[in-house]
Amino acid sequence: MQSAQSPTGFTRWLASREDEIPFWITGKPASGKSTLMKFITTHPRLTGLLKEWSGKLNLLMVSIHFWGPGSMMQKSQAGLLRTMLYQLLRQRPDLCRIVFPRRYVLYSLVGADLVFPPPWSLEELQHCLSRFAAEVGETDRVAMFVDGLDEYDGRCEELVEFLKKLQADHGFKLCVSSRPWNVFSDAFRTSPSLRMEDLTNDDLHIYIKRRLAKS
Repeated sequence: MQSAQSPTGFTRWLASREDEIPFWITGKPASGKSTLMKFITTHPRLTGLLKEWSGKLNLLMVSIHFWGPGSMMQKSQAGLLRTMLYQLLRQRPDLCRIVFPRRYVLYSLVGADLVFPPPWSLEELQHCLSRFAAEVGETDRVAMFVDGLDEYDGRCEELVEFLKKLQADHGFKLCVSSRPWNVFSDAFRTSPSLRMEDLTNDDLHIYIKRRLAKS
């Protein structure tokens, strides 16, 4: 991870308590956006930088990757919400009773091996996430990393609006990645950002020269 003095300013954004707007990682297809997002979310310095941002509050982290060729759960808003709730509640299992009150009672009575559990609706998932956010508002801070917005199977405008509303209403620190489509350029035009081509251009020149030198 680059230093706080790097041109991208990414580490400063991670630690900052003032920079509450999303950070946008963009680039051409196959430019390495997903590789960079994985590098970021698994980097040993990430937690320390985010704890500077969260201060005395507990830090919660969510990492989500949309995958176009995958199942509907891997590229839909329902899948996004279920993944978010799963990751958040693994970190705060004490809130299951509050976030899923009806389901909590049902599983308490019937057991975890319920043969035909009630299906999840998008509305229920949204309400559950709202309850979680309201419950942790004064005790926890949530950092969310969402990769592959362009692989979402739906209206990208609605996805962006949903994510930015989470950030604005609940103070989530939001880092996203996508191709430089107009919908994302418009949505994140005022956000700090980096283009993968700017970071990898020199490395590509070196690689090509070495490959051609062997020909």
